[in-house]
Amino acid sequence: MSTPVYVPDEYRPTQDIYGPSLFRQICEICLQHLVSVEVADVESDLTDNTDIIIKSLDVHISCRIRNAKYFHNPETRVQFTIRYWRKNNIPSEYSKIMKGKGDYLFYGFSDKEKLLGWFILDLRKLREVLPSTRPVKVVVNPDGSSIFHVYSLLQFPKGIVVAADMAILKTLALVSHDWRLELYRTEKTS
Repeated sequence: MSTPVYVPDEYRPTQDIYGPSLFRQICEICLQHLVSVEVADVESDLTDNTDIIIKSLDVHISCRIRNAKYFHNPETRVQFTIRYWRKNNIPSEYSKIMKGKGDYLFYGFSDKEKLLGWFILDLRKLREVLPSTRPVKVVVNPDGSSIFHVYSLLQFPKGIVVAADMAILKTLALVSHDWRLELYRTEKTS
């Protein structure tokens, strides 16, 4: 028998927090970048009644959406926050990531109706370097309920970013040669 999960009074399901339109946009982006579709080989076609193979794993994606004002500032556009501590011994995102929970983090910026920019991080790669990375800022919620660590994508190896929209890539490319090459490759294949 498993231990019951503590559910905070203020808990709301993700689709209720973001609303149906924004939640649908997040799901569509995740499907586009974390699921692949391939044409089956001849043997599969002839023996297994298979023409198309959709490859996906049991993928666990956490989502975080920040206010539009953080997108409009180029410095904060390439930053992300991770809740480092929560009161009442409620597990934080940081502790869950470090315990191996979750595969990807979808991080976006929204004006409540529409995504303005987004990126997807590979949490398996992030957890390898996160403990040795100093946050650019530590933010304490005014009510004292939690503490957030703020990180910049520029602090990490480029490989932790699985996908990003053009606005994020262009911002990264302004300050990093590696990201300029990535932007060039992306524009060339689009």
